[in-house]
Amino acid sequence: MTTLRTARKYAIPPRLQLIGIEGAHEEKRIRTETVVLGEGLGAAFRNLFEKAVTDPVDRIICDMNGERYRANEYGFATIRNPGRFRDAADFETPADCWGDVGAASGPLFVSLVAEAEARNYQTGPLSLIWTSSENGVRAAALLGGRRKAA
Repeated sequence: MTTLRTARKYAIPPRLQLIGIEGAHEEKRIRTETVVLGEGLGAAFRNLFEKAVTDPVDRIICDMNGERYRANEYGFATIRNPGRFRDAADFETPADCWGDVGAASGPLFVSLVAEAEARNYQTGPLSLIWTSSENGVRAAALLGGRRKAA
């Protein structure tokens, strides 16, 4: 990873562009007496989409790990952002094969998108990666590639 300026200086063709990144805080967290409504994750998505993109997201990678709370949160967050996903139900959860990698999720997800770009199997030019924490922090980033959707 580098800035565009450094990539140009060393004649390195960029594989991805960080289109935008947003964070938000979820008040209705796991292990509390509240009902999850995906407000924090939904806000992170909304802020990201409002500032960064008009095309629907082609690929979604997230840190869901099998907890029902997380699936409910994501479902509500996508409902709060209609029309922003080619298929919101088509998402990848690397925890299925890598295990729950915690704070390494962001760098892992960027690497997965970058390798898909390098190997020509990226499903489209726009990827959303998102992560969350038990303390309520929610983060989302949009990555743009050079390939066009099939």
